[in-house]
Amino acid sequence: MMLDELLARTTDFAVSGEILMARWAEWGTRSVPMRFTPA
Repeated sequence: MMLDELLARTTDFAVSGEILMARWAEWGTRSVPMRFTPA
């Protein structure tokens, strides 16, 4: 629900830094810095 509200209040978003991967690929990412543009 929080993500829905955040995206409803933005016009754009982008990765803004280095993506850090988890030790095992099955776990995905540890960190994905994002920049959001307010609506």
